[in-house]
Amino acid sequence: MKLFYFTIVLTMLWSKTWAQNVTFKSQVSSQQVRVGEHFKLGFYLISDSRSISVDSPIDYPNLKSFRVLDETNVRNFQVVNGQMQSSSGLELVLLAEKEGNYRIGPAKVVIDGRTYSTRTLDITVIERSNATNQAAHNQGVFLSSEVTKKNPYVNEAINLSVKLYATNYNAFNRVRNFKPANLSGFDAKTIPDEEMGERMKQEMINGRYYISEELVRYLLFPQDAGNLKIGSFTADLYISGYYGADPVKLSSEPIHLKVKSLPAGKPKNFSGAVGNFTMQTTIDKTNLNQEESANIAIEISGEGNLNNIALPSIRGNEHLEIYPPQKHENLSISSKGYKGKISEKFVVIPQYGGEYHLDPIEFSYFNPTTEKYVTLTSKTIKLAVNGNPAPVKVDSTAKVGQVNDYLANIGKESSTLPTLTEKLPEKVEEISGNIWIWLLGGIMVLVGGIVWYRKKNTTEKNENILEEKSKIQSQKNNPKPVLKLNCKKDLQELKTLVHEPIFYTKQEELLMKIGQNLTHLDVANFTDQRAITLMKEAQISEDFIVEWHRLLSNARRAKYGAMKNTSDSLQALSDTESLIRMYQAIG
Repeated sequence: MKLFYFTIVLTMLWSKTWAQNVTFKSQVSSQQVRVGEHFKLGFYLISDSRSISVDSPIDYPNLKSFRVLDETNVRNFQVVNGQMQSSSGLELVLLAEKEGNYRIGPAKVVIDGRTYSTRTLDITVIERSNATNQAAHNQGVFLSSEVTKKNPYVNEAINLSVKLYATNYNAFNRVRNFKPANLSGFDAKTIPDEEMGERMKQEMINGRYYISEELVRYLLFPQDAGNLKIGSFTADLYISGYYGADPVKLSSEPIHLKVKSLPAGKPKNFSGAVGNFTMQTTIDKTNLNQEESANIAIEISGEGNLNNIALPSIRGNEHLEIYPPQKHENLSISSKGYKGKISEKFVVIPQYGGEYHLDPIEFSYFNPTTEKYVTLTSKTIKLAVNGNPAPVKVDSTAKVGQVNDYLANIGKESSTLPTLTEKLPEKVEEISGNIWIWLLGGIMVLVGGIVWYRKKNTTEKNENILEEKSKIQSQKNNPKPVLKLNCKKDLQELKTLVHEPIFYTKQEELLMKIGQNLTHLDVANFTDQRAITLMKEAQISEDFIVEWHRLLSNARRAKYGAMKNTSDSLQALSDTESLIRMYQAIG
């Protein structure tokens, strides 16, 4: 009826509007509501004239999917930038009665022969849990739990909200002993109060007004595909009786989810990231000197399961040392998942001069909104390094030259010579015997020289191999004197440098001394792998070897700038003290 009157009013307000501006729009208070919750829908005609001429009645959309609780005519006049603006409209209060996705079509009106239409509005109505305890329901109090999505993907963030409903504020003071449900099968985090917004509001459920308070909201990440159950949340409602207040159990209904597996077609580098992310890669310098360090940072930001993803690694080559990265996180919990960024910083050190090209860095994730995999790719990282070029590998089996085919098969001389002889001109029989002897003798000398040359190369190669293999044995049979180690003095000196940049250089020197004393290797012959081999042969404990190598590697990496915090150096000092105690026990 009010829709009819509103149309009549607009029809009566007529005047010539050849130059006036008219806007016809629709507006909704919320595009997602729960079953039993009401919301406001409005249609508004806005013009720069106090009255407009409507040629025909307004054609409103079908609203049969909702119950109309109230209708109100509105009319406003205001001055905007010195111009009078008139607004006339109709506001409706609608009640959502059934869950689903609904579309409110456009309203249409014809003014001065021109048709105006409002935009289409989409409304989503989600399920609401009902009270299960009749006694509590009779008191107008019940617990409800609901999720934002019942069929999420594995590792997709969803919200679980738990609310207490009551018909009056007094009931909230009589609820005690709230107990959460079993959330096994989920990675669950409680969303902070500041992220929840307004916690108390008025809602209409089955035509009855309630006051609702959101007790807690969880961020859930389903861990496995299949059917998952969220149990009941419970609380006690104390009801006044003849002998005092008696508790009545409040219980929310369980929620059943059907978790979907991630679709086929996962990228090769996919590590389980689900959400919406961006990637940024940076390097602090691209021109540097041989054995100078550079820092490469990889940063992933966005919303999703940021707390549980693996960042991509950097692939280099044999002449570019890449140390294990340092990880940094700056995350907060939001309704869409973990929000913020995580980053890893790699220290790279080129061993020789030249140009280095690092492969593009790739990071893949699954976007549950578009239901597609996304791969982010960086540009190729290029380094220009000043210094000595890398040594060229020489193939010791390469041939100096080839005189004839038979020269490549030493040892087959006897079978080759007749073949060569056969290839001589037939007139050779006419040559004198002396010339024949000289020719044949020359060939034999040539073959003998080649055999001697190949045997000489083989002998020299074997001698080099034997010499290299004997280095470790000679260290054990004839140990050379190494740097004198005074554990107490060296450790005390290290303690005085714990806040100094030189700390890690001194730590490396101390660990090198320990390695040299245990293996009798001098600096010229010392390598980590050779030292580890000798320690194992000396039956030194595996725990000691692993810890020694870890501390030595960390010290080398830290002195190039990867570890600069005082807490890092204090921990390194403590670990070094423990290692020295192990070393002293070895004796």
